[in-house]
Amino acid sequence: MHIATCTTVSVPHKESLFQLEFSTTLIVLMSIVGTSQDQPAHESGTRRELPRLTIPVGLAPPKEKKSGFRHGLTAACAILPQFPTLPDYFKPSVMRPRGWRPPKLHYGFFIDEKELGDIATKRGVVDYWEPSPFPLPGGIMHHPSDTAIEVGEHIKKELGASSMNTLKWEYILHIYDPTVDATRVGLYVLALGCNWTKDGQIPNDEDIKKVLEFFDRPQDTHIVWHVDASEALWTPL
Repeated sequence: MHIATCTTVSVPHKESLFQLEFSTTLIVLMSIVGTSQDQPAHESGTRRELPRLTIPVGLAPPKEKKSGFRHGLTAACAILPQFPTLPDYFKPSVMRPRGWRPPKLHYGFFIDEKELGDIATKRGVVDYWEPSPFPLPGGIMHHPSDTAIEVGEHIKKELGASSMNTLKWEYILHIYDPTVDATRVGLYVLALGCNWTKDGQIPNDEDIKKVLEFFDRPQDTHIVWHVDASEALWTPL
């Protein structure tokens, strides 16, 4: 499958994760996103009519009742970050009556273990673990997943980010360069929301700003929806 795009790849220093910024002139073949499908308007086994739902075929479930994406997972991973908000068809409450569980998605920005540990140590908000494969300055240990949750609780309670549910350190699939065989790689993101939780509820803009300030990130940090690495497919119910 070929994906044509105009891209800029930014690698600011050797410890940075690959970051791909798709331009507004992103072109995906018309066979992938130029057409769409309508999900059935009726709920199986009942007479209740459901509103018709249009899904770009590049993000749609297979025609047959099996797990996957109609045009493959790689295409979906390349397309999804272009959506500024979570489409309705990725919300479990919308798709469950239609017989599908959507793939698990995380709303967040890229972060690696070192940056998370350094910032948490700097702010004095770390969940220490002993033993652990994740060392911090001074020889102490922590686990990034638990530290992310601890940081989220701190931002919520101490900094007043009342609209935030929790922060999580999640492993996602990412297309770092669609011009090279559209290769998928696993990267970590700091997730501010998940589509499986309250239909993708995310913090308000003011609370997202508090998160970015905590991590010394610019306010234009690229925060988008990503595909979970272990729960990445449409699954028939």
